[in-house]
Parts: sequence; C-alpha cells; structure tokens
Amino acid sequence: MPQNASNLKPTFIIMMQGRLGNLMFDYALLLSMRSKYPEHEGFLYRDKDAPGKTGYFYELENIFNIPASDFASEELMTHIKSLPLSLIQYVWEKDFACRPSISLDGFLVTICIGYWQTETSFDNVKPEVRKAFSFNSNLLNGPTRQLAEKLKLQKAIALHVRRGDYLDSSHADMFINICTVDYYREALIMIRNHAGNNLPLYCFSDDPDWVKSNLHLENCVVVDWNHGDDSWQDMYLMSLCRHNIIANSTFSWWGAWLNGSRDKIVIAPYRCFNTMLTPEIHPDEWISIYPKGYVKNDFVWSLEKNKISIEQDGLFYGKMGVVVFLFHYAFIRQDGFYENIAINLISEIFSQVNLQTSIDYANGLSGIGNAIEYLYQNDFISGDINEILCDFDLLFDDILAQEHNGVDWESNLLGLVRYYRFRLSGKYIDPKNERTKKNKLNLFYLLNLLKNKRLASLLNNEDIISELYELSFLKLYPLQVNKLLGYYLFFSEYAGDALMQKAAKINQERYSAIKLGETPGLMGMAGKELMRLSPESKVSWIKLL
Repeated sequence: MPQNASNLKPTFIIMMQGRLGNLMFDYALLLSMRSKYPEHEGFLYRDKDAPGKTGYFYELENIFNIPASDFASEELMTHIKSLPLSLIQYVWEKDFACRPSISLDGFLVTICIGYWQTETSFDNVKPEVRKAFSFNSNLLNGPTRQLAEKLKLQKAIALHVRRGDYLDSSHADMFINICTVDYYREALIMIRNHAGNNLPLYCFSDDPDWVKSNLHLENCVVVDWNHGDDSWQDMYLMSLCRHNIIANSTFSWWGAWLNGSRDKIVIAPYRCFNTMLTPEIHPDEWISIYPKGYVKNDFVWSLEKNKISIEQDGLFYGKMGVVVFLFHYAFIRQDGFYENIAINLISEIFSQVNLQTSIDYANGLSGIGNAIEYLYQNDFISGDINEILCDFDLLFDDILAQEHNGVDWESNLLGLVRYYRFRLSGKYIDPKNERTKKNKLNLFYLLNLLKNKRLASLLNNEDIISELYELSFLKLYPLQVNKLLGYYLFFSEYAGDALMQKAAKINQERYSAIKLGETPGLMGMAGKELMRLSPESKVSWIKLL
C-alpha cells in the first residue's frame, strides 16, 4: 500500500448536493452506510468548487444539531485526492430508475455522488434517521412556535406548493404541470373524504402570494412568515400536521415523512419529474394521484415502478424494443412523458454500446441501428439520420471491407441485410449522397453472400425468402433479388408473378408464426402490448421482427 494511504482507515464520502431536502437524503444514506459498514469511517462533504447549487453543511448542523464531526475536513479530502486512483471507487447514481448498489469492498475510499431520494436507501436505520432529524426548537421564531403548539392539538392538513426555481427556464421542462391546481383540489377531496370535512388546512409555499391568488381553498391558512434562513420552519410545521399533501419536492417529502402520526394520510403526485422515472421515490403507503387523462397499463406501470429488470440493450429482448413501444405509446396517449423516457433509454443504450458489442439483429448493433432508422422514418425522432447512425455505418463498413472478417454470418447476415433495407427505404434518401452509395454497395455485397450454398444451408429458408420479398419493393438490384428468390423457392427459372405470390405467402406465414415471449423487448412484452394496441404508423413495427 502506498505510504500516504497507510494511515487512512477505510472511508466513504457522501457528496452533498442540492438544498435542505436533498441534504437530508445524503445524511440518511450516511447513517445507513455507517450501520452496514461499522469498520469504515463515513462523512458528508460539500465541494466548494462544484458548479451550481451544492449543499451547505451548516443547514444540517444548525437545524438538526448534526455534529461537525460528520463532515469531512478539507485536510482529509486533500489527503484522499493524493491517493492513487486504484484505491478509490466512485459510485454514481445515474438516475432514479437505476440506483446502484453500494459495496465498499476492495477499495480504501468510496465516493458516492447522487441524490438517493428514496426511503429504501435508509430502510435499515429509519428510527435513527427520525432521531437525527429532530428540529432545533431553540431556533423557532415566535409565529412558528405559536402555530406549532396549536398544531399539536389539531388534526390538521398540510398542503405544500413548490414554485420558485421550478419556474426557471432551465427547470421548467422537468417540473411544471405536475402539481397543478386540479392536483391539489383532488388531493384535498381525497383526504377529507377519508378523514373528515372540517379538518383545518394550512398551506405552505415559497410563493404564498400565488397560493392566495390561485388556489382559492376554503378555510385555508397560508403560512407566509418563514423566509430565507427561516424557511426550514415550514418543514417543521408540516411534520406536526396530521395529514400531508406534498409537492414534487424533497422539502415537503421530508415534512410528510417526519410526520409521526400513525393514521396519517399522505397524498403525492404519481410523477415527480416530466423527464425521468422515479420508481421508489415515495413510500408504498403514500397515495398517488395520477396525471389527468392517465390510463393505467400493466406493462407501463411495471416499467414506471421498476418492477421489470431490463438487462439487455437490444431490440428483441431488451431496452431498444421497449423504446419502440414507448414512442408508440406516447403518441397513442398523447403523453410526452413516455417520449422523454424513451429518449433517456436511447441515451443509455448509446452510452453502453462499443466495438465489443455484438452486431447481431436480435440483441446487437444491427437491430439497435435498424430500430433507430425505424423511429426516424415514423417521425418519432428527428435530425440527420446519417449523423445519428454514423458510428453504426462506419463499423459495418469496416466489417464488410475486411476480406477475412471472422463474422458469424449464420447469426448476422440477415440482420445486416435488414439494416440496409431499412436504411435505403427512408423518405429522405438522396441517391447522390455518399452514405447512400456506400449502403447500396454493402447491400450488394451481402446479397452476393446469399449465393453461397454452404452458408445458405445454415440459414432458415423462410427467413431468407421473407427478407428478399421485402427487399424487392425497393427495386434495388431487382435481377439479383429475383434470382435469389427463385433459387430459395426452388423455381427453375424466373417465374414473374408466381414467384412473388409464393414469396408473399411465405412472408405472411412467417409474420403469423411469430411467438412473443416474456422478455421486455419487442419479441416479448413490448411486442405483446403493441400487438394489443395496434398503433397506426407509416412503417409497421411488425416489419422490425
């Protein structure tokens, strides 16, 4: 072990991010990991050089009496930065639907970066978290102290409205139109139907004037005196109410979670963001209000709640098949949320694929690339398709240019033929474009491979005939395509209409014989849902199978 590491105990660091509600999740994770790894030292740390909003330790230290010893010193962080990278692991929370498991084994230092916004991140220490987040009553102002005494005697409802930075142009797409006026009215009706109509109502907000002007709730007291350094006192007061209606905000999340009433009712928005899944952000016992016009679909619900594990990236059995489904579903439901989730999945797929990824159609690059072309042809995505698929095209160019490329043609030939069939069938094909010319040459090369009798014997005749039949409509290399159809259909010579009728029959039989399984992709649950929904599109999704 390097000398500068010899005097350092195994350590983990939770990087502080965001505002008070976010910092509380950071601290809850710290307590959880200390319990799981008692032999490690653990600290919170705020990087003062990090861009944007970052956590300030004094918010936790002052409001909850969190000891200063729970925060990493600059001296410790300087020491950690001097260590060899081989001794340090970074654990990133990519998004709320892909929370990483945190293991400290094998590293001297682990640095955790994320928001960890779920009760499941501290399930093992919930009593300790409640104890840690005991508000410092010595800091309460007079009006808060008076209302607190009143709330302890009442069965009140707390309603929280978050506006502020949610209205900024940089945040609006993510947050707006989730907690609408209709959401709050529906939530209030639900609680009063369960708990009684005469319960007092208190509204908390970073924009109390907007609440007074827009919500128009009967018998509502708007708490409007806690600003700036006193804002946390709204969370304290919300925790004293019997029931809670929360916003898509960690601030009101903690106000509701710290509410110790055993019979409490907590109403929360089903979605917290317009742009990403948040499957575990609310405890199971909280009641969700669905967006207006929401239609429950079991497959979609399973995706939203992270009940389905999607291990693979490909079209038939993995994420790309789910992407195709989500774009169709977003269009059918006229709900852009699902389009955003599909785009996120595409980004995730593209970040995973590399030169080692297989090129097979079912779960590799030719199927993924083909699906992207399909989405483009159906106007689900826009841009320069040649630029989007540039890396795919160049990789396939290189493979086909190598005389001894070592490709398993039995597994990959028809997938590549289909890829080029789709690439050459788009509505914006420019015959003079160099990429178009190259794609035609690559297709010609692949068709020549189909003349190889040894290779042909390894492939499924019906699959070859189906692919050639679909290819015939492009009128590219018609003589070669017809000769190949004649060969595989055992016609002794070119037979015109009879040949195409036979090929059409086999093509239809192939589609009819497709059996969809239980995997998430297009040959599984995504395909079953599309079969049930029968979406209209310029190019049928069935053509991808």
